[in-house]
Amino acid sequence: MQIIITNSQEQTLTLPDEDFILQEWNGFASLAHSLKTSKAPKQIGATVINRIFSPRNLNIQFAIKVNNSRQEVFDYRREIIDILNPCFEEGTLKWVQNDDTIRQIDIEVDSLQMPGGDAQGQNFQIVQLDLLCPDPRWYDENITTENILADSTATLYNQGDTKTYCEITLDGPVVKPTITNLSVGKTIKINYDLQIDEKMIINTEFGEKKVTFRLFYLKSGANTIETNADAEIKYYQRYVGV
Repeated sequence: MQIIITNSQEQTLTLPDEDFILQEWNGFASLAHSLKTSKAPKQIGATVINRIFSPRNLNIQFAIKVNNSRQEVFDYRREIIDILNPCFEEGTLKWVQNDDTIRQIDIEVDSLQMPGGDAQGQNFQIVQLDLLCPDPRWYDENITTENILADSTATLYNQGDTKTYCEITLDGPVVKPTITNLSVGKTIKINYDLQIDEKMIINTEFGEKKVTFRLFYLKSGANTIETNADAEIKYYQRYVGV
């Protein structure tokens, strides 16, 4: 297996590597969450009204191990600090499993430590890395793309184990484009007529700056989609753990 960290500058760190020995990795499977409940008078127990998911924390420890001088250790330390610079924007971590399945997750560097004492020596240095994943869900390496013709219905399969948001491109000409996920009862209706060669891009992901409809999503499993416009739908299969 391999862990590949890529920062926002497209610099990568691969673990394990020739001079990097991967020792520990934690937080890949578990997903912390809490339940919000309400209770009525005389009710036995409580009613769950919401589920709140926390960001994911990944903890990785590896060792720099070289055969030559202490200076080579310092050079590697400098390289790692450059790649895992907390001033950079969000990066990604890919986990390549033994069967070559790849899952990835968006990350922020929370802490990078290179302890002294017994954690370092003439030809080695222990590195402790803590990563924060604002969205705790893993997702496939490649995005899924589906095309639906105007005035038709299609079934999209989200094979992940959690709902996923999507990017929808609607092509003109069409009067007041509409797209509905019949499986969850959510509709996007635009009060605008798209002309020939016009496109509208709708992103339902949180934090996106394009036209956003956050209530529209694909549930886990089969989703029946109906639209009056030629539509391209892109989405990632997402997973609560790996």
